[in-house]
Amino acid sequence: MEIVEKKLKEAGIWGIKRKEATLWKSGGSVLLRIPKDIADNLNLKADEKVTIYTEGKKKLIIDL
Repeated sequence: MEIVEKKLKEAGIWGIKRKEATLWKSGGSVLLRIPKDIADNLNLKADEKVTIYTEGKKKLIIDL
């Protein structure tokens, strides 16, 4: 277990908390704000291109 925990910490995915976010509308689009701590953890920058798609009816995937 210690080895797994160490690998997760090295990958930056240990201890990430789920956060609630609110969707809002702008024109014909629905927008989602990504909280700063999550954006920082993923090193996201403004105007960065990502790929989004769905899995089923209740899961949105964002690939960086």
